[in-house]
Formats: sequence, structure tokens, C-alpha cells
Amino acid sequence: MKRSFSPPARHALGALVAGTLLCGAACEPDNNVKPGPPVLMELTLVAPGPTAVTITESTPDCTTGLAGGETCDSSMDSVCRQTETSWCRCLPDPNDPTGMATLWDCTPFPVLAVVGVFDRLLDTAPFDATYPAGITDGVTGAATATATPPTFGVVTDYGSSGTPMGITPLFATFFSGNFRDHGPSAYGMPDPAFPSSAAVTVTLQPGQLRSKGGEPFTASGLLQSGMVSFTMPAFTGSVVPADAMHPDPSVLFTNYVADEKDAQGNPNPNFIGNHIKVTADGADITAQVVFTVSPAAVTISPNPMTLMAWPTGKVIVIDVDASTVNALGQVIDAAQTGMFTAP
Repeated sequence: MKRSFSPPARHALGALVAGTLLCGAACEPDNNVKPGPPVLMELTLVAPGPTAVTITESTPDCTTGLAGGETCDSSMDSVCRQTETSWCRCLPDPNDPTGMATLWDCTPFPVLAVVGVFDRLLDTAPFDATYPAGITDGVTGAATATATPPTFGVVTDYGSSGTPMGITPLFATFFSGNFRDHGPSAYGMPDPAFPSSAAVTVTLQPGQLRSKGGEPFTASGLLQSGMVSFTMPAFTGSVVPADAMHPDPSVLFTNYVADEKDAQGNPNPNFIGNHIKVTADGADITAQVVFTVSPAAVTISPNPMTLMAWPTGKVIVIDVDASTVNALGQVIDAAQTGMFTAP
């Protein structure tokens, strides 16, 4: 399945201030470009929600023996490299009701995109050639796994500016998943997804990510190669029941899932809705609900044409079958079930 950019990329791009989006010749900045080769300042692994892993030239290796679960200090700790393909994050302790305690988490996490941020403007010529679509050779990827992983590509766009100051970037980061507000950036989206249960290496290509004068980007420290590796978790899902804050249930996945139509507008046989059954006190009401698909999740809501609301007092069960596949056709690790009682 080919696409230019999937929903999270478009959503993140839409959060940018006008003039900082996909830049073709029409919006190319033309003054006061710093001379010399661009310097890669950071690489960000974008994960679902506002949590991401941002790697800089000075990101440290983890303390020897760090396995996850150890106490960390969020005021000083953020991320460290455990191995070439794994990263540990200092995150809130899910069992702490105060929200103050933090622990190291070294488990694999879903990566939805990779963002490279530079210290100066890049040459837009490679992007102008394919505008408004992204380029396929600005960021490349490869994967290894026990079984041969499916093939994938990476589609990259360019944002010409970004600043961490002000209200807009803060809201964009925390509410729109926009992690490209620190400067000119290359946003690489997998096409159609990074393979689950695989070690993935993504490489920024200096020949395409270059200065206005044609000089390839440079980097130092941990970013020197323009390369980052990470481990994608197994493809699985979890049902999130409806509650007072969220009137409709959802299913969260660890990788992209297929929408009802493919990029050409044809019915998609892997549509996630084909693998979910909804019942109310045992009666099948799947045909009376609507599946709203975002890249790695689906929200299930009553179809206003046939079911005005969840039937009051009935137990609603959401079943995700064992043949569910991600956007690459990889099968889910196990069937999933969740339920709630409609208020």
C-alpha cells in the first residue's frame, strides 16, 4: 500500500505555524541562510501520544546492568541507550497514584516516524521535484528479525522552520504529536509501517539532506552516522472500554492498522473493522457501529443511522479476532477482548 503521508504526519504537519509546512519552491525561505553544511542536532523517535524519544549527540549510554524498573529522576534523566537497538525512558510509575514517582522503562515501544532536526535550512530541490508528495530516498530503512520481515519504505517531507518558544509549539507537541518544532526538519514516515517484532535501522541520507550550496549534512557524537536503530514490539492490541471521560471504546495497537480503503480508494481486505465483533448482552451489533481508524488505533461508536447510542444497561463486548493484521500483513499475537456496561 503506497501513500504520501499517513494521518499522524498530516496531523503533526497541520499543527505547525503557517509557512512551516511541506516546502516546495513557493514557500522556500530565501534570506540569511547560514553558510556551511547543515548540522544534525537531534533525531526523534515518534511514539503514540505525546511521548517520544529524542536523541542528541550527547545522549548517554545506560548504566551497566540497567534492565528497567529502576528508579530514575525525571529532572535529570530522560533517555539512555541500552543497546544498539534499544532505548530506556524515564517515565511515570503507572502504579503510583501521586504521579510523582518515575521508573526506567526499557521495553520496546511502537515507532510511528523518525524526525531529524537540523541547525539551518536545507536545499529544497529534492523535495520540490516530488512536491506535494514526499521523497523516498531522503531517509531509508532496513529491518532484521528471526523471520524475514516484510519490506517497507520511508517517505520523507521537509519542514523549513520551527521554534520551541511560544504557545503554539507547546500545544502542537503535547496535543498534536508534533515533535518537529526545534528547527528545520526531515519527517520520515514508514510506508506502510515499520515491521513488528524486528530491529529497525533508519538512516538519513546526506546526498538528499544537504545545504543550499549542496554540502551534505554533518553530525557528531551519537548522531555521527545519521543513523538510529530501535526494536519494534510484537504486534498486539488492547481494548480500552468506554468510561465517563470517553463515551466510546477503542482498541489501541502497537503498529499501523489498515483503514477501510487503500491509498487508491479501493476496499481494503485487511480493514481493521473486518476483525472486530461488537455485541450487546450477547447480540451481535457490529453492523450498527462505526469504526474510526487512526494510524495505530480504532474508535468504535454507535452508527447514528442505526444505533443512536449504546443500549443502556447492556454489557458491550469488543472482540478482536486472532487473524487481525497490521498494515504490513503481520498477524496479531493473540485475540483481545474488552467490555463495559453502557450507562
